[in-house]
Amino acid sequence: MKPHQLALTAAATLVAGAFVRWLLADDDDEKDDEAAHRKQAALRARAREIKAQKAMARRPKRARPTAAKRLQQNNALAVAYGGSQDAVDVAARALRAAEAAARERLDAALKVYDGLSTDAPEIEVDLAWWELMDARQRRSLGRQLADTVAKCRRALKPTIVTLSSYTNEPKAHLEAIGSAKWPVVRDARDTWKRRRERTARVVYLTPDADEALEGLEDGVTYVVAGLVDRPVRKNCTRDAANLHGCEVRRLPLREFRGAMKRRREGILNVDVVVHILLRYRDNGGDWAEALQAALPDGKATPHRLQPRRIAVVTPPRTPP
Repeated sequence: MKPHQLALTAAATLVAGAFVRWLLADDDDEKDDEAAHRKQAALRARAREIKAQKAMARRPKRARPTAAKRLQQNNALAVAYGGSQDAVDVAARALRAAEAAARERLDAALKVYDGLSTDAPEIEVDLAWWELMDARQRRSLGRQLADTVAKCRRALKPTIVTLSSYTNEPKAHLEAIGSAKWPVVRDARDTWKRRRERTARVVYLTPDADEALEGLEDGVTYVVAGLVDRPVRKNCTRDAANLHGCEVRRLPLREFRGAMKRRREGILNVDVVVHILLRYRDNGGDWAEALQAALPDGKATPHRLQPRRIAVVTPPRTPP
């Protein structure tokens, strides 16, 4: 081979090698860019997670009574029950016995329940609004339902509470917090299917209704929307009830509590609504007392005596 041909061949070989190295280097750069992109995406996701955790940590926790406030309340209870440890213990035992008797009455009512409560009103919590709530609101509803069950167990008159649309996600979420042991009726049917298949009269309680609820009637099912809406979805429960031709009523807050200062004050938690209805039954039909006892007023009132935390206080002596 001639010298100039050898030179051309060597030059072509060098060019080809350089071109191959350039291609390989380009592939490596693309892989490096892809890895860097994935790393940046993971860092951004972690930063968002940390930001969310810090935001949750900065949230103000639910107001709880301080130790001094709790001691002051317990001292007042001790004085009211005679100021002695014996009086406090007797009162606490009486309260525990009353609560145990209430639980037995509720269990007996559930055993004879055949799908229609004719000798007492029935309270139904409509869980069909589950999809409209986010995770935080669903957790809040779960806590409210647990409080509802606790109030039902302490009610003097047993009242059947039904969870409708109890299936799929609502069922899985509530069973995770112990709903399988709650003394309630669990029904996979929604409110409107239950209404079609049963002969009971149904009244949907909504704060947007024009007419106030006058009283509770035996054999009537009163439906409470299992909805935690922040911000408030105005008229959604009323429109749903009107769409199915169902009666709507509101609690008589305006009649017995005066004019509402803010529109938001008419929106109550599920457990508060049920507590008002239970209290109304227990006190013989007094809305004013039921609202005063059940509506939150910002004060921490113990629902039962706690002997271990109650200090024995001697009542002040009257001067001779």
